[in-house]
Amino acid sequence: MQVNRQDKNILERWMLKLKGHPKIQEALNHIIHPDQSPRVSALSIATGVFIGIFIPVGMQLMTVILISPLKKINVVLTTLATLLSNPFTVLPLYWLGITVGEWTLKRNFPWHTYDTFMDHPSFQQFLSFGEQGILILMTGLLVIAIPSALITYFISWRVAVSLRRRHQPGDEVSSQGN
Repeated sequence: MQVNRQDKNILERWMLKLKGHPKIQEALNHIIHPDQSPRVSALSIATGVFIGIFIPVGMQLMTVILISPLKKINVVLTTLATLLSNPFTVLPLYWLGITVGEWTLKRNFPWHTYDTFMDHPSFQQFLSFGEQGILILMTGLLVIAIPSALITYFISWRVAVSLRRRHQPGDEVSSQGN
């Protein structure tokens, strides 16, 4: 038991030092409480969700970097939100996209190419879906991405507004009564 307490104390001290480091604290504050308005924070997260669902993995970061000068978005929040699609979620997401795309377009997907893609995932195998398969997949992903991004925008905006109110100086007294 004594060893666990010492390990816990070492971990707590390390976390305090890490949190107290000015550059790390600044980065965390920028992510949690960006200087931008709640609207910009919500737009950044919703854009990341849209990119994470619609843009194929591997092209997402490049898309965020290309879009960031055009839109006033928080690149860190947008990039973090794209992590919605990752090696653990991309295959079920693509399956759902194909299923929704088949339903939307009333066309059949060439599932034999999907099995080959699952065995040896690569960009070349992705292209083997063909024009028809990619159209079905991208249509399905778009149908999923638009409502997901809209829902994420409104939820993120509400959370950002709540966090902003909670962390405004001099507002602690009025927020306790709510």
